[in-house]
Amino acid sequence: MQRNTLLAAGAIVSALLALSACGGTAALSKPAYINKADAICKTASTQIKGLGSPKDAKGFVTLLDRATPIETKLLSDLEGLAKPKADAKALQTQYFDVYDRAVTQLKKVQVEADKAGGDPAKLSKLAGSLNGFNTAAADKYIGGYGIHSCSQGGG
Repeated sequence: MQRNTLLAAGAIVSALLALSACGGTAALSKPAYINKADAICKTASTQIKGLGSPKDAKGFVTLLDRATPIETKLLSDLEGLAKPKADAKALQTQYFDVYDRAVTQLKKVQVEADKAGGDPAKLSKLAGSLNGFNTAAADKYIGGYGIHSCSQGGG
């Protein structure tokens, strides 16, 4: 498996730090929502960065196995927040819907990677399926909204 493909797939996993539709009961104010979502994403981002980049096929599988539970928890935590009413629809369509699909794909890839038995050709194809997600517009939107730790650039 080519190192560039592995690194790109690792970047996609890192980009999946903002994930889901939000639920909850009472809508938060925009500043409160930004602060809470940013804190949730910052925690997940730190955990993902701590996983490092895969150096080979086995490392790619390990990264998926470790990152997917982090992304799942992030999804759950973000779902616990209630979006500001005025921004709920735009947040959902511009950002969260994109990441919902990406996380669903991540979970599928994790299952298939575990089945691949370390076969570099199969794993390279799976990594490519993650690279097919273009989250740049969603990342730009959420960063512009003020949730910087949830955008790909983080921070």
